[in-house]
Amino acid sequence: MGESPRFSRREFLAAGNSCDGWKSIDIDLIPESIREEAENRIKAIQAYLNCRATLTEIEDVYGVPRSTLYRSINNCLAMDEEGVALGYKGAIPYRRNGDQKYKREKELRNSTDGGFQGDAGAFDKLLSEHPKIREWLEGVARSYKSRRQGGVSFDVLHNAFLEHCKSLSISNDQYPFSRKTLARSALREHIKAKHKEIKAHNEKERNDSDHNDNVPPTDVMQQVEADGHMLDFRLVIQELDGYGQPVRYEILRVWLILLIEAFSRCVLGYSIALGRTYDQVDLLKAIFNSLSPHQRLPQVNQSIRYSVSGGFPSEHGHAWETWSTLKLDNAWAHKATNVVRILHDRIGCVAEFGRPHTPNDRAIIERFFLFIVQHYSHRIVGTTGSDSRDKIIERLSPKSKNPLKMLLTLDELRSSIDTVISDYNGRPHSSLQSHSPLELFCMRRGQALLPPNELAETFRDSILFTMSRESVVVRTSSKYGGAYVNFAYLKYKNPNILRSDSAGRTMFIEYSREDVSFVRLLDEDGAFVGVLSPPHPWYLQPHSLKVRSELWRATKRGQFQFAREETPSEAFHRYKTAEGSISRSDATYLYRETGRIHSDDILSDNGVKSEDTDKSDVERVRLTKVFTL
Repeated sequence: MGESPRFSRREFLAAGNSCDGWKSIDIDLIPESIREEAENRIKAIQAYLNCRATLTEIEDVYGVPRSTLYRSINNCLAMDEEGVALGYKGAIPYRRNGDQKYKREKELRNSTDGGFQGDAGAFDKLLSEHPKIREWLEGVARSYKSRRQGGVSFDVLHNAFLEHCKSLSISNDQYPFSRKTLARSALREHIKAKHKEIKAHNEKERNDSDHNDNVPPTDVMQQVEADGHMLDFRLVIQELDGYGQPVRYEILRVWLILLIEAFSRCVLGYSIALGRTYDQVDLLKAIFNSLSPHQRLPQVNQSIRYSVSGGFPSEHGHAWETWSTLKLDNAWAHKATNVVRILHDRIGCVAEFGRPHTPNDRAIIERFFLFIVQHYSHRIVGTTGSDSRDKIIERLSPKSKNPLKMLLTLDELRSSIDTVISDYNGRPHSSLQSHSPLELFCMRRGQALLPPNELAETFRDSILFTMSRESVVVRTSSKYGGAYVNFAYLKYKNPNILRSDSAGRTMFIEYSREDVSFVRLLDEDGAFVGVLSPPHPWYLQPHSLKVRSELWRATKRGQFQFAREETPSEAFHRYKTAEGSISRSDATYLYRETGRIHSDDILSDNGVKSEDTDKSDVERVRLTKVFTL
């Protein structure tokens, strides 16, 4: 081990340092075997630095040699992991300070050679000589679990450790193969210690992230928070079957994507998204609904009514007003390029993405989601609770021969959630000195001296607002009938606006991910040129980019083939229901993309298709004559 630099009392005192501010220790808590020695070291340090006693006096009175005194002072000045001096902890005998560890230099003999020899430092020496083993063990320690916690047997880890040693060409006469236990105990202790170290480091980072240094807003529309929350209850969709009877399909839980103003705690708008997760289109819908005038939904349940004091800011003359900053987390849907472009170019706000795994940075919207859980989703029949062990699941489970009849429908959800959010805006809030969020929002807006920023009239259309933009190169070919642009597996054309003289030009297209049955063509300067359409049958009916992609891949793999005059929505429904049974995931996907789960075939009273349906089927399989010359 390297020698530490010799301590100088003159330099220490000249720098204005003192031992009075060092961290103290409780002598009574030190083991009795070293308590007297530790107390003498502390008194010797104080006498040497404060009273300027000589080394001879220190040794005569306290029995502390100069080498021990200097070493103890250097240990007291050493820094811990947090960068703070250890203080009088460094004077405790036999205590390792800082990152200093014993480094073994002597080679190990084989345990079968006879004689006793300790293995201290042998495992650390192995790791220092083979960094690849150290890296592998760090990954093992990061995911380590005991057998009681569901982890793998330690024999599996030990065998994997020995295989790594063999792969690094460690011979049988070297450690760990030279020991009878093959370093089993050392490996176990190292993994446990490293696991505790990583866990403590993660806890420290998590605690540090709880300190929020964000500056709170001083007025309305300076800061808006956005996030998504999965509603904790089962849901169904009700449709009519071929006989005109109601039938219910259970779907996956839905997402509530919401925007809330941070100063007034007023909800600006929201959207409902179906599926296992939400995408950028669902987020953009919530943003557009927060800007556009809110339209109240018809009440499905007549016993539920809107509160007179509730509502949304857009219902009180504040529609199309934009904000300065939008705070989001790091979800993929939030950081999509199209979302950032729309926020910057069309709304004119700053997208502020918070630190990972720090929901407290957006505490206001998280607190609102807790309000939704406590006052809405956990009070509905069919709630799924906070987790699978929540007792509320059993209390509110649908107890009936047909449990789907007791579950909330999607239409009832849309109507009730709109009422709940509207009434929340009109309720007195404890953090607003008994003002309601809507009242405070309208009051502060009325006191503003400057007019608010508003969304440009060009983008006050839901389809145009959510459109994505891509650059394309115009190509031409006589095989495909002239000029075209490639997009989403197909060639989009329009002879009236796109001709062969445009070949080679780099232009732009705008499209909606929910309807790719057409695209808008823009020139190099962004001016609108016209609308392009895909070939038959893709232009027959609006369909999403997801439907296009899935049908195209199935067709290329030979798993599906279009029928004559079949629209994309009909083809998608036939493809997803080919196996007969419809799962919750399929039902959710079908309704999201086509608007229906059940097929549109209408049966007559005697159980056969109507004449119109039969006629369409006959026309669908009509043959044409083939003439040969």
